[in-house]
Amino acid sequence: MPPPDSTSTRSSLPLAATPMSDPTPSPTSAAPPPNPLAAASSFLHHHLSRLASHLTAPRPALAAVAARAPGPQGAALSLALAPDEVARSLTGTPVFTVCNSNNEFVLVSDPATGLRSLGLLCFRSEDADALLSHVRTRQPVLGRGAKVVPITLDQVYMLKAEGIAFRFLPDPLQIKNALELKSGLTAFDGVPVFQSDLLVVKKQKKRYCPIYFQKEDIERELTRASKSSRGSALSKQIMVGSLEDVLKKMEINERNSGWDDLIFIPPGKSLNQHIDEIATNAWRRRASAMGSVRAIHGERNLSPEAEKRRPSGLGTVAAVFLLALPLLLVFFLFGDRAVASIAADSLVWQRVKSRSSGNASSSPDAEAGGAHDRLLGGLLSPYFDAAKCLSRFEASRRWKPSPFPVSPYLVEKLRQYEARHRRCGPGTASYREAMAQLMSGRNADRGECRYVVWLPLQGLGNRMLSVVSTFLYALLTGRVLLVHEPPEIEGLFCEPFPDTSWVLPPDFPYTGGFSADTKESYVNMLANNIVRYDDGGGDASALPAYVYFHLEQISLRLQKHTFCEEDHRVLHRFNWMVLRSDSYFAVALFLMPMYRGELGRMFPAKGSVFHHLGRYLLHPGNRAWGIVERFYDGYLAGADERLGIQVRIAPFLPITFEGMYEQITRCAREHDLLPQVTGTSELGAARPSNGAAKVKAVLVVSLKPEYYDKLHSVYYTNATATGEVVTVFQPSHDQDQHTEALAHNERALAEIFLLSYSDRLVTTGFSTFGYVAHSLAGLRPWLLPLPDRNTMRAQVACTLASS
Repeated sequence: MPPPDSTSTRSSLPLAATPMSDPTPSPTSAAPPPNPLAAASSFLHHHLSRLASHLTAPRPALAAVAARAPGPQGAALSLALAPDEVARSLTGTPVFTVCNSNNEFVLVSDPATGLRSLGLLCFRSEDADALLSHVRTRQPVLGRGAKVVPITLDQVYMLKAEGIAFRFLPDPLQIKNALELKSGLTAFDGVPVFQSDLLVVKKQKKRYCPIYFQKEDIERELTRASKSSRGSALSKQIMVGSLEDVLKKMEINERNSGWDDLIFIPPGKSLNQHIDEIATNAWRRRASAMGSVRAIHGERNLSPEAEKRRPSGLGTVAAVFLLALPLLLVFFLFGDRAVASIAADSLVWQRVKSRSSGNASSSPDAEAGGAHDRLLGGLLSPYFDAAKCLSRFEASRRWKPSPFPVSPYLVEKLRQYEARHRRCGPGTASYREAMAQLMSGRNADRGECRYVVWLPLQGLGNRMLSVVSTFLYALLTGRVLLVHEPPEIEGLFCEPFPDTSWVLPPDFPYTGGFSADTKESYVNMLANNIVRYDDGGGDASALPAYVYFHLEQISLRLQKHTFCEEDHRVLHRFNWMVLRSDSYFAVALFLMPMYRGELGRMFPAKGSVFHHLGRYLLHPGNRAWGIVERFYDGYLAGADERLGIQVRIAPFLPITFEGMYEQITRCAREHDLLPQVTGTSELGAARPSNGAAKVKAVLVVSLKPEYYDKLHSVYYTNATATGEVVTVFQPSHDQDQHTEALAHNERALAEIFLLSYSDRLVTTGFSTFGYVAHSLAGLRPWLLPLPDRNTMRAQVACTLASS
């Protein structure tokens, strides 16, 4: 049965009334290869040659939607859907393209057809990666620094309305699905889209006719909507057409004809989820217009046609392209006659610039640090529900631009890992099979999915360092990372992988009682002759069900049988590994030749490992992120400069408050981190001539309140010699560390991210808390060394970290 409020009259559906063209291949056309990207030139040439007929031959007139008689021609024209209305139906769907190092859009031309200035937009990021690889191979100079960037279809459509031509590269799998639904065809023209009359619904007096880009998505929705349809019966409920035809028909049909009810559902989303996101975004825009305290400073109210989330990652990335582009368009010509040429089109640029200006963030942070790269150079997947994890795409708004370019190979490895996690993660058949093997008490011989289970140890900083190290180990060894979440970190971080979970299911039997003495530890297995690394491999099915890898406080004093190649070859034979660590053991992996090559390709700069993987993996949950937003927007956002000071007293070398405070102020004085005070509250000669003093915000993060109290008192009571205004803030001071408390960990995580938004940073040298903060930021901090044990005073107040 159709769902409640559904409309099941087939003749009222746009695709049913005027089915999109069933393309007849040209005499010279051949069936597309199973993997068109295996030969990128041929695949692109195939689509470019098809585009020639689209541009040179007019489309036949399309029939009106059944049961809706068109009015007079003049009335129809006046009531036709406006470009912004068509664009609104496309909101939220990402496509991928290639820009060069200057954020100039790489366009393509085809000498065989004479077509020039085409923007290629891929529905799969891996296809854009293939295009990027092709650019780098054919034109190394042009390809240096080129990257894949996402843009939303609604913004693509509005650029098309400005006269910029685009061509889509569809998902080959969906081409295959479309051909299966349209039996008898050997080729499909355009981007396939799917629709069913069972899924048309009314919500809040609005009729929605969903159009899906993936056959799997519409099948999932039909399974929920129609209990009687299963398996092959679902296909009979699905109509297929091309995106290009649908858009053309939307443009020529009038309002209230049924075509204005269409809504395109982003891949991986449901209709209800997409509608809710649109409503949430609309509410946020209204709140911003009304002066909401959560609105970004200086952000302009966005028009409906520029639909985007706050922060709109995909929309903002599009704005990156539009605003950074001096419209010096880079043309790339495929084929043996390929040459590179550059053309400028100032008139088009002026139109694009004026139209995009309303979408650009005018916040001080965005202006100072460049446009917002919500996907962090390709690290993050766009296929997430942003409302479930606000920090995923918002956190980067406040960071300075990364000093470390993202390696395309790292992006490729992350996408491969995500696919593996979806295939092997909790709830899948592969996971159930692996659990059955684990419970049998014996190891499986070459299991399809292999796992590393991370157990938390020590404080939050240690945990963040060790889980990132464990994820790197999983990347290198083809394992799936599962994280044990005890109550004190439950929901502290968002799920980092799309369409799956990294949380270890609660019925997993091995989460407690582990130590260096555990008999299942690898070192003890070796000592007891249970495993051997000199037996030529042996029988993997004879091994125990799992191995425990103990990496507590390694401090690069590497234990025997921990980071030797022969031992890791043995460890690789176990399907299940339980790992417990409080250390950043990622650095030790670089010591192993078996991993060094992969690490070098993923991280050309060794100092970028935690910077990139921490930003990819560790997103504060919404409660912790709420603390970050409220504090940053309320106290730090308006400052001209932000200085972070993080103080952690070593329990093994306690120093007095007076001694540590003196060291902090000496560091600030010697390196001009804070202005000197005058000893009076009067501004005197340092008063700014224009009356606008520079504001420097100091963020103090410490378990103790004394450092804040003293520093705040100094700058509250005294004027500065430079005329600057220094404001001092401390979010919390819990006195003691309470790693066992979720609320304490939420505050700690919020303060790590607040520190990472500093322009300059002073941290305690041995603190994992401070290391995580400056690594996320990509900053070189000033490190406060431990004092001399005899004098309890550090000879050098602070040193600038090398990385």
